Amino acid sequence: MVPQMTTQTKMVNVTEYKTETRDKTIQVRKMVPVTEPVTQTYTVMTPVTKTKTVEYTAYNMVYEDVTKEYTVQVPVTKSKTVEYTAYNMVYEDATREYTVQIPVTKTKPVTYTVNKAVWEDVSREITVQVPVTRTKPVTYTVNKTVWEDVAREYTVMVPVTKTKPVTYTVNKAVWEDVTNEYTVQVPVTKTKPVTYTVNKQVWEDVTSEYTVNVPKYETKSGMRAVSKCVPTQQVRTVTKDQGSWQCVTEFVSPSTPATVSRSYYNRCAPAASACGGCATAAPACGACAPAVACAVPVTKRVWVPNCVTVEVPYTVNQMVTEQVPYEYQVCTMVPESRTRTTKVCKMVPETMTKDVSYTEYVPETRTATTKVCKMVPEQVTKDVSYTECIAETRTAMSKVCKIVPEQMTKEVSYTECVPETRSVTTKVCRMVPEQVTKDVSYTECVTETRTQTYKVAKCVPTQMTKEVSYTECVPETRTMTVKVGKCVPTPMTKEVSYTECLPEQKTRTYNVTKCVEQVEDRVIQESFTVPTTVQKEVSYQVCTMVPSTVTKKVPVWVADQAPAPAPACNPCAPVAAPCCN
Repeated sequence: MVPQMTTQTKMVNVTEYKTETRDKTIQVRKMVPVTEPVTQTYTVMTPVTKTKTVEYTAYNMVYEDVTKEYTVQVPVTKSKTVEYTAYNMVYEDATREYTVQIPVTKTKPVTYTVNKAVWEDVSREITVQVPVTRTKPVTYTVNKTVWEDVAREYTVMVPVTKTKPVTYTVNKAVWEDVTNEYTVQVPVTKTKPVTYTVNKQVWEDVTSEYTVNVPKYETKSGMRAVSKCVPTQQVRTVTKDQGSWQCVTEFVSPSTPATVSRSYYNRCAPAASACGGCATAAPACGACAPAVACAVPVTKRVWVPNCVTVEVPYTVNQMVTEQVPYEYQVCTMVPESRTRTTKVCKMVPETMTKDVSYTEYVPETRTATTKVCKMVPEQVTKDVSYTECIAETRTAMSKVCKIVPEQMTKEVSYTECVPETRSVTTKVCRMVPEQVTKDVSYTECVTETRTQTYKVAKCVPTQMTKEVSYTECVPETRTMTVKVGKCVPTPMTKEVSYTECLPEQKTRTYNVTKCVEQVEDRVIQESFTVPTTVQKEVSYQVCTMVPSTVTKKVPVWVADQAPAPAPACNPCAPVAAPCCN
């Protein structure tokens, strides 16, 4: 018998779950606020204005005569002899030599080189790069896209819906009535007698004497020092220069060309001898004598000093102090006694009694019943559908892109520069040096020494004496009477208003909001998973034993040729008896 697999089909009942929506009515409890008016009696402290008498101390100013000494700085004018130094101006003659630079204009030839521009035509060869366009084959690689079909396996998570029972706890609201006791402070108004003391005012007439300082003015005379500036004529000695400008003729050496003209040196001999002693005379009157160094007369203005000492009067303001009589007013305070009648207030204490109402809070115990919600746990079971993913292997064919390189050839044009020789004629500027001469004038300074006489002023110190007046302050002690005020305390009374708070009972109504529980029905929708039995055709394989013919070789035992017995049952070895197989 050989096993053989056979595919068969049969109808199987399969349970499928469907989701259905159903309506469910539940009871919902909610707290609804309810407002109720409540009346309350309360106590208010009302302010009341009252008056009371208060004693206080008043301070009156009383003046007294006080004598005190003070120091005054009295100015006293004095004089003293002061030595000082006076400087007189004295002029002296001084001679000094100085050098003068005399400018002389001269001319000299100067040779300089000038570059002259000369243009010439020059032919030269240049090389030019001529562009030539050519082509050449270029081999390049192109990536070609080739698509291939590739089979790949992937795993897919297939969702399978299953159900399982779930037990959960639900808190169910249970309302109970609970009685609570609480304490309330109830205000109770009571009255009690209060004894208090009141100060009553009593006015009395009191006669008192007081002293008043009456001012009395007196005129007195005295002497005081008055300083005056008195102009005084004095004489001082002054040196003055009463000189004048005079014309003086001097003989100057002819070495100075700027002073003596050149034609003077070419005079005749008699004129030369008349200059003041030229030794050599000309041979004839008409001929010119040789250049003889003769002194030349020059006339110039010179300041001739004349110092004269003169006495000059001047005015000096001197301080003179004189004693001058003057009158002044003196105020003297004379005490005078007077009498006056004043009202004096005395506070007499008086005891009084009054009834005072007050509020006392009495504790009171009350009972209130309230609803208390308790949550009672309750076990509930329901079927919950859930999805479980089962791994499933699938095969998919996908296109795969491959890049295959491919060699290609194309013609590429390019530009190549070919050198070419050309001839060009250009203008060339050449600088040719040329010698040029010109006269240039320049100034040359000639040094000349001169002599100058000038006045030099010198200050000659002279010791002198003069009388100087000055003021010196001498301290002097004097006496004066001053009014000094003192504050004398005096007890007095006055009426003062004050505010006292008294308790007062009032009533008010206010709203109190309470929460009242209400139960209402509410319809909600719930989703349920309902199992449904469905018949499906299912293929399955059945293993069936099929008879089959098999041929095999079996050993045959012959008695004459029986071999030795085998130690064990071996199908391959000959046996003397039939094999157990």
